[in-house]
Amino acid sequence: MQVADRLLESARVSDCVARIGGDEFVILCTQLNHSDEVRAVAERVRQAIMVPFQVADHRSILSASIGAAMAEPGETLGQLLRRADSAMYRSKRNGKNRLTMEINEV
Repeated sequence: MQVADRLLESARVSDCVARIGGDEFVILCTQLNHSDEVRAVAERVRQAIMVPFQVADHRSILSASIGAAMAEPGETLGQLLRRADSAMYRSKRNGKNRLTMEINEV
């Protein structure tokens, strides 16, 4: 619940935050036009997750492996999520606590 709260605080008002299973969450951002805007949202999330969590007498520090993708013309939501998921797994393989972007800018 604390992770979800931090994600909601990091997201913009127009964004949709959802837990899709286990420890995986999605933030669907609308009206982002450039990779630097995606990077800004992702960095806010990453920083928020790194603040220590307190649960009862235990303090835990987590990290976030983030995958990001921007929708391409004609792409379905399912295709977009698969590209973001693939980018997230590359983040995990490359050392965790990082952002990997799957973005083709014109």
